[in-house]
Amino acid sequence: MKKKLFSLLSWLNRSLDSSTSIGIATYADTVKAVCLKKNQGQWYVHNSYSVNVEDLTDYTAAIATCTNEVCAEVCPVNLVVPHYFYQIVQMDKPMLSDEEIIQSLPWTTKDLVDIPPENIVADFIDYPIVQPMQSSKMNVFITNKLQLLPFIDSFSKIKPVLRAMTSEEMILVTLFGEDKSAHMLIVQHAGHEPRILIIRDGQLLLARRLNGFLGISDKERTHGLVEALGLEIQRS
Repeated sequence: MKKKLFSLLSWLNRSLDSSTSIGIATYADTVKAVCLKKNQGQWYVHNSYSVNVEDLTDYTAAIATCTNEVCAEVCPVNLVVPHYFYQIVQMDKPMLSDEEIIQSLPWTTKDLVDIPPENIVADFIDYPIVQPMQSSKMNVFITNKLQLLPFIDSFSKIKPVLRAMTSEEMILVTLFGEDKSAHMLIVQHAGHEPRILIIRDGQLLLARRLNGFLGISDKERTHGLVEALGLEIQRS
């Protein structure tokens, strides 16, 4: 997603502090920022800050506030987009270069999402499993440019520079390094359905939303979740 977005940002060529980096995570009701500093080759947490948000219109100010609180220097910022801002779909990977695939995604995915093609921002990762006699697959991340513009606007009047926007899934795959064993994660944010992720060797094998788990008791949730997990594993 960042390749297309970054073409909109004319101020990316500023010289950055390579010993400082900011990470920002955006949630439904909170924005959290962490500043890392490098000292003698080792990164450590310098400070952190969070701001509550009540509406989508609060994100711009909240991101700017969090960023300035943790660091006011000219340094790179890596931002994690809220999981409900994008969709993940699996598609056949065409025999094109990566750049050509990215350029074609707004048109090849337009029938899969309710977003006008001119507002589609999409990127992809290779699906790591290739079945015999079948074409290669790719996982495509699709979002609406209009949703992301307020995030970009947050950095128009502050010194830190937005250098990367990524999905929550791409952060979670780093938890297990390059472990060859498969790992299953159940991720749920307040007010949203849980998601099942299967990760192996630093790659995303499965990302699927589990519907029907909001507004039920803890006992019902536990029993239903076990059954749903069994079904999802069989489907995968």
